Amino acid sequence: MDKNQKAFLRDVQSIAKKFKATIEKYGYEEDVISSFFVALMVPAEGSAIDEELEDMVDVHVTYYMNAGCQEDVDMIKETAQTTYDSRIDPLQDLLNGTGIYLN
Repeated sequence: MDKNQKAFLRDVQSIAKKFKATIEKYGYEEDVISSFFVALMVPAEGSAIDEELEDMVDVHVTYYMNAGCQEDVDMIKETAQTTYDSRIDPLQDLLNGTGIYLN
């Protein structure tokens, strides 16, 4: 991992710590369910010269989670999936390949 990637992850970690501190500042530790997750995908060492490693990446993760039980984790997962799924516009799928775009 190069210096820029390390600096990026340090900055992201700092943001996660500030997020946690903000929750604590307002006393919402018991009232907030949250997940803060960032993954930096870096080509695996040697992947530029070895075709077998070409698609390999090292994943460096920073996260913070405020979930008190499995139900909280399930809610976070379901909300993330629902949010992701809602990004897919069925009308846009029908128009795919027609040259018509909805903006």
